[in-house]
Amino acid sequence: MADGLEPILRIGLHDRVRLGSFWDHLELPGSYWRLYWMQESGAALSGRDGKLRQLSPDCIYLLSPNCNLMGHCAGTPVQYYLHFELAGMAGNPEIPLHEIPISGCCKELLAEWKKCIDDGSQDAAQGILRAMALAVFALGRLSEEALQARPPDRRIEKQILRNNGGSHRRRPLPESGG
Repeated sequence: MADGLEPILRIGLHDRVRLGSFWDHLELPGSYWRLYWMQESGAALSGRDGKLRQLSPDCIYLLSPNCNLMGHCAGTPVQYYLHFELAGMAGNPEIPLHEIPISGCCKELLAEWKKCIDDGSQDAAQGILRAMALAVFALGRLSEEALQARPPDRRIEKQILRNNGGSHRRRPLPESGG
């Protein structure tokens, strides 16, 4: 990973949905990560190769940003989902789908996250923290090849230098006079 890289995780939507015909042939674009956990069989994803990948309740699935996979649905399975952004790091577009078997601490994380969603507290502090823990857990299971570091934006660094009078050190904030 590049020096000075500070990934920032931001939780977007996370909830549950009963899939149906609306998910059949639904393209999944977007510049954010998606984590899916199925409660029963009946959903699948396909990529550019056209190969259908069934989503099992025994795994969680992490979809890279801009994966452009297509959803397929037979029946009305329940899906728990988490959308999040990871500034400073991107997924490899050549590896759009990651299957992560559920075991050990993943079971516990999923149970706690599911409870927050089921009782409607997913947007409270503990719900957000559980979603963050799950996202970090899933990302930590990916290979280096599946992740791509994005270097810091040099335009921002130049602006910081200008604001700090040419110094890389942070200037203290002025004390309030009130």
